[in-house]
Amino acid sequence: MRTGKKTIDFEEAKKILGWSTTMPDGSPVTAANQSFSYKTKVAKMKKVKDGDGNESEEPVLDEQGNLTFKSVINRVRFEKNQNNRKLSTADIKRYTESKLAGRWKLNGQPICIDSEGQISTGAHRLIAICCAEIQRLEAGGTLGVWNEPVEFEYVVVTGLDPTVADTIDTGRSRNANDMVGRTNAFDGCKIGGKDGTPVTESEKKKLNAILSVALRLVWLYSHGRQVSTAAKMLDHHVSGMLNQYGQGLVNSCLFIYEENGGMEKKIQSYLTLGYAAGVHYMMANSQADNAEENADEFWTLFANEAHAREFTEDEFKNPETGKIDSKKRNAAYAVDPVGGLRAKYRQLNAGTSKGRDAIVRLVFYCWQQFIAEEVLEKGAKGLGSKDLVCIGGLHPSEPIDFD
Repeated sequence: MRTGKKTIDFEEAKKILGWSTTMPDGSPVTAANQSFSYKTKVAKMKKVKDGDGNESEEPVLDEQGNLTFKSVINRVRFEKNQNNRKLSTADIKRYTESKLAGRWKLNGQPICIDSEGQISTGAHRLIAICCAEIQRLEAGGTLGVWNEPVEFEYVVVTGLDPTVADTIDTGRSRNANDMVGRTNAFDGCKIGGKDGTPVTESEKKKLNAILSVALRLVWLYSHGRQVSTAAKMLDHHVSGMLNQYGQGLVNSCLFIYEENGGMEKKIQSYLTLGYAAGVHYMMANSQADNAEENADEFWTLFANEAHAREFTEDEFKNPETGKIDSKKRNAAYAVDPVGGLRAKYRQLNAGTSKGRDAIVRLVFYCWQQFIAEEVLEKGAKGLGSKDLVCIGGLHPSEPIDFD
């Protein structure tokens, strides 16, 4: 077994992967194991004939005389990655984006190759180098931080026993909570404002967990995503969010934690503190009048046991038909949208990603009802609507830019 550092570029990555555009029998690559497809743009061509009837091709131009392009799907096969786990297109895409942005660093994690030349670990990183270079070339030679061929330095281990592949990458991967914990976001903070009590080490762990969930929720919604279409947060996503919105998110976490009574579950009996903190942050930073004050008041009432009004569906049934009187319910929700939130929440399933998205929409709707001081036009339909409520000044069409 040998270990050493090596600079890997597009051609070297292809060599290690065993990049091939054909199957072993020479036929085009199919959707077989360890195959990968990517799109490239090629100039549109059309067939023309000259005066003698000879046929040739020439590019299709637009009205301004510029070349026009079409997307072509290319499928390749990796002959030296046949014994590895199934490829993840999502991971390759994330790694490619990180490499193009120059965020990838040599951290000692090796690319491992067994004695038969098969990759034991590192295929996704190698493919990402190829994808990054293909995209750079397609963009005209400059993309992200690169205006020269994409290349990265890696530790490469060769000559491994082929049977060790099953022992690699079996540990727990780092999550947002691990990354948040390294930032010391709650150092120097106090519960109860500047005159309150300093946050203890035990409380810091709880608050870090709340912050990691809140941060991810805001990150998803700010990118036009939802929990049901969730993507994995990488280290630079966490640091980017904390750099731009860290203090506001920390303040929301402290506020929700305090209103919850620490861990007494005044809020937590309905939804997690991380979700409550994330939604509070988006409410407080919306473009509504007195947004921060209204957001605080909404969650204070929600956590207030003396205000613990919770409607039941029986209250709104028509005694003659037995059906729900939606006008009566809407009027009640308009008077007390916090009570309406409690009642409707009980009907939702927080155990699924779609259910958690429905909960976020429900909270947004009830808060809008809370600040509107009148029955919203959508009425009860809005509580179950599939429309994504844009709030917090974070609109899906305007994603956060970390670069």
